[in-house]
Amino acid sequence: MKELTALGEEAPFYIGLKLLKSGDRERAISALLAVDESSSVYIQQTRLKTLIPLLLEDKKDDR
Repeated sequence: MKELTALGEEAPFYIGLKLLKSGDRERAISALLAVDESSSVYIQQTRLKTLIPLLLEDKKDDR
């Protein structure tokens, strides 16, 4: 997924959202985790607001 940053440092974020919308949660999580830390504050905040519930939901499903 790091190759996505060649398209732009925020590309993994937008691709992750698109994958999430299409129902591909695993790949969406991978893309969102690949977002570079140097991305804008807005991108980082939105990424975390999206990722945290997804990761908590996955953890809940593992029980």
